[in-house]
Amino acid sequence: MDLMIDIETLATGPDAMVMTIAAQVFDPLSTGWPDRHFYARVTPESQPNRKTDDTTIEWWAQQGPEAQREVFEEVGRRDLHDCLDELGKLIWQSDRIWANGICFDMNILEHAFKEHGIPSLGSFGVYVMLELFMLFGQIVLNLNQPATMR
Repeated sequence: MDLMIDIETLATGPDAMVMTIAAQVFDPLSTGWPDRHFYARVTPESQPNRKTDDTTIEWWAQQGPEAQREVFEEVGRRDLHDCLDELGKLIWQSDRIWANGICFDMNILEHAFKEHGIPSLGSFGVYVMLELFMLFGQIVLNLNQPATMR
């Protein structure tokens, strides 16, 4: 099984403060979603050494109210270390990791895992850039969006 990961942050560097982490296990050769997933809002207080930047915060201010609420609402937040520990278990049970911004998401997560002394993702080795598959679909198959979004 493969794992799709998406994070939301308050900066763009590898030491960015992480506000949400989402992960879903899936089989790229079948339909449906197995009931193995992870989602958490992360407490800023559990990330004293992670950074925010004004440009990213200004970008969030221009997003819709639902997106802003999801990133900034205080309800249900969890400690970053606990989130990484739980996410790590899904990662190590997966064949491949997919991300829409593989250089963005995985660099930030790699930095956070190292910062918290959790075994590195660097030795995992198989990352898939969702952007390449979407581009392939647009160019070769003449699709404007992933099949699951139609």
